[in-house]
Amino acid sequence: PAVTSDAAPASLLGSAATARGRPGSPRGREKASELDREGLELNRGGDTRGALARFQAAQKLEPSNPRYLLQAANMHFKLDEKAVALRMYEALLSGTYALSEREATMARQKRGAIVREAARQVAEEEAEHERAESAAREEERRLSRRATEEAAQAAKAARAAEAAQQAKAAQDAGMAEAAKGAAAAQGAAAAELAETVSRVEAGQLSARAL
Repeated sequence: PAVTSDAAPASLLGSAATARGRPGSPRGREKASELDREGLELNRGGDTRGALARFQAAQKLEPSNPRYLLQAANMHFKLDEKAVALRMYEALLSGTYALSEREATMARQKRGAIVREAARQVAEEEAEHERAESAAREEERRLSRRATEEAAQAAKAARAAEAAQQAKAAQDAGMAEAAKGAAAAQGAAAAELAETVSRVEAGQLSARAL
């Protein structure tokens, strides 16, 4: 029968208290070893998901053997299922399983890699958040400067318009005064001319009378 990989990771971990005492039957150990070899071959061939299914099945048959759980954890790691892999590495390093030095070193290294990656992602997210906040603050300052500049330009334009209006009013007043003066001068000239004409006419009449 086909081996599937849909078993929940928690079921693979089993009971930490009883894993040591469940070595599995000789037939089960033999089948688990066969599944392990198949898993290694599938992994070498690039079928990571198929390899994971074999290691999971082997671990169920021989739960006290940490090799299969480690192999399954490594496949989760390779599939970028880091949260699942981390739980499995933690279980392996909890003291429940009798790990070889090589297995313990591998589990610690992979666990450390996951933790460092998680820390890096958190740092990147915090840095991105800070960049976003900094950009928002800079945009707020830019809009404030723009509003201040627009207000200053509007005030300057208003002062210029007021000055132009005052200049025009002064010009109009000057022109009106000049026109008034010209009219007065014309009136005076006309009066003087009329007086002159009157004197001339009066002289002529006197001459005739003589």
